[in-house]
Amino acid sequence: MATIRFEGVSRRFTASTSSLRPADMGRNFDDENGASGAVAALDNVHLTIPNGQTMAIVGPSGCGKSTLLRVAAGLDGEYTGNLYFDDRPMQDVPAKDRHIGMVFQNYALYPHFEGQGNLSFFFRVRKIADAEAEERIRIT
Repeated sequence: MATIRFEGVSRRFTASTSSLRPADMGRNFDDENGASGAVAALDNVHLTIPNGQTMAIVGPSGCGKSTLLRVAAGLDGEYTGNLYFDDRPMQDVPAKDRHIGMVFQNYALYPHFEGQGNLSFFFRVRKIADAEAEERIRIT
């Protein structure tokens, strides 16, 4: 494991106004070309997750939780700012080499597992002892 550090991480999406509902919109920004309508999913995030720490990212729908995790896992490379695992920059490290597990919402859950089974699956893949996995899930 490693200390994960986000330094000034931002991620903006540009969408047509017809595809956005007012309740889903974050702050509006001009994109790099001066066109308005870019929606901030992440805005200058500074966060450190210490090595060995289990952390829950919680918040309302559309606040950027999944985007933050996708950036950390390497599934979304279109962000600004810096991301480090320990002191190693992650900008050019592919997702497969980051060793981050992520439980996706709804469709990607394993339907034959209960909630704890979905969470513990990734600990088993990483060969983490059941007792340690259970404790880390319990404190999350």
